[in-house]
Amino acid sequence: MNSKGQVSMEFMVSVLAVLLVFVFCMSIFIERTELNISSRNELSAKNFVYSLSRTINVVSLMDNNSRVCNYFYWNEPTQSISFGVNSIQVFNGESYADSTLITKNFVWSISDVNGLICFSKRNDFVFVEYGVD
Repeated sequence: MNSKGQVSMEFMVSVLAVLLVFVFCMSIFIERTELNISSRNELSAKNFVYSLSRTINVVSLMDNNSRVCNYFYWNEPTQSISFGVNSIQVFNGESYADSTLITKNFVWSISDVNGLICFSKRNDFVFVEYGVD
């Protein structure tokens, strides 16, 4: 009778040890996954804001009646854009990125950034408008 109890106790200790290792490794996996998601959101926000501000800055340096069109996609529920004094800020979930604008003379006339966006310079103002596919 004692030998059966000994085997059962060793089996329970072995299962408990495996479960402890599993729980420890799972916590590390979850932490790394959350870190990767937040890093991806931050990188996405930085790439978007830099390309948007770069395009506005380039068009502001061009001659009047110039136009540049490019595809942008930034229309998820957790993504938003706001403008400050000479800057653009974007939010992607918990991530934030901003970039500097060299001009104050721009007109943002779109409600969402999803698809072909055209940047044109007219009368020393940069107009951000929807493009025609």
